[in-house]
Amino acid sequence: MTTFRENLARYITKARAIGAKPVLVTSLTRRNFNAQGRIDPSHLEPSMDSQAGGMKPDFLNDYVEAAKAVATEQKVPLIDLNARSIEQMNEIGREAAIAFDAKTKDPSKPDKTHLSAEGAAKTADLVADEVRKKVRELAALLKP
Repeated sequence: MTTFRENLARYITKARAIGAKPVLVTSLTRRNFNAQGRIDPSHLEPSMDSQAGGMKPDFLNDYVEAAKAVATEQKVPLIDLNARSIEQMNEIGREAAIAFDAKTKDPSKPDKTHLSAEGAAKTADLVADEVRKKVRELAALLKP
């Protein structure tokens, strides 16, 4: 219920107007694992709000779905980084995923949204792999 979809469509129109070829990339997953040690995009995430029972809805999936819809409507290539990063995290597991977390001042409050240098490098590899598959004309610009 935001202007996200409209803004994406506007950015695409403006990019095309100057001769650019837009590519949409869905949001990277938050590294919030459930009790079974998996990431489920529809699950609740930890909250500091005690009134919410310690959990709150993870609205990230709403933005992922909006990006997918706009990509389809606007006929723009889509890199589903959300799905790929969920696969990656579920493959490596909760403990290994800690290396992806950005450093925080308080280690008891890990940053499950932003990336460490290692996390950024491995995520860049995911994006590059998807560019090679979905936007072949850009693949030649990537380092092997």
